[in-house]
Parts: sequence; structure tokens; C-alpha cells
Amino acid sequence: MRLRLAKKHLAYAAAMIAVGFAAGLFGIAFRAGLSRGFRALFGASDVLAAFERAPAPWRVLAPALGGALAAGLGVVASRRAGGHGVA
Repeated sequence: MRLRLAKKHLAYAAAMIAVGFAAGLFGIAFRAGLSRGFRALFGASDVLAAFERAPAPWRVLAPALGGALAAGLGVVASRRAGGHGVA
């Protein structure tokens, strides 16, 4: 019985290590992809550098457009949702 329990714990620990390793690799790949995308689109390595290079009107307009898009999606989602207005 103890041997079976020890094997389960060992398998669980191995799975946790594998998931942590895979998540770390995904994080590295995701950050590298974002950096390459920002360099290709804006000539900057990250969001802050891209905003620093953007003209002043775009620094205001881009977040405002993003907020308007998010609000529009929220309205559409709330209309499609059923129920009585309770989240």
C-alpha cells in the first residue's frame, strides 16, 4: 500500500515539474513572439517603447479605441447572455 502511494506521489511530482517546465518554455516563446511582433509592426521591442515612438494623438486614441471596443463587446455579450442580470 505504501509503495503504491509513493508511486502516486512521485508521478504527481513529476507531472508538476513537467507542467512547470512547459509553462516556462511557453512564457519564453510568448515573450519572444511579442517582441518580434512589436519590432515588425512598430520598430520597438515592447509596448512602452512603441508608445513612446507613436505620435501624441495616437497615444490617446489607441487606448480610447481599445476601451470602446471592449465596451462594445461587453454590450453584445450582455445582450446574448440569459438570466436575470446576475453574473
